[in-house]
Amino acid sequence: IVVCEEDVALPKPDPDPLLLAAARLGVAPDETVMIGDAASDIRAGQAAGMRTAGALWGTVDPDALHAAKPTWLLAKPADLLGLFDA
Repeated sequence: IVVCEEDVALPKPDPDPLLLAAARLGVAPDETVMIGDAASDIRAGQAAGMRTAGALWGTVDPDALHAAKPTWLLAKPADLLGLFDA
């Protein structure tokens, strides 16, 4: 699915885009993981009731990503695979 800025009234960090994505997928927000490389991504996921994963390999501000307190912090893309074992 694709959710574009024009699909919602407010973009991230508002949770609306994430909630719409979950609805279009037919899953509850608490059954999803928001993966992002910015603190605003993590805040949006948290506001939507999702677990969150901070992608440290893509961030321009790792300190802000840490401070956002995601459920997981991932050092490299391969770390995503470990989320499916959790």
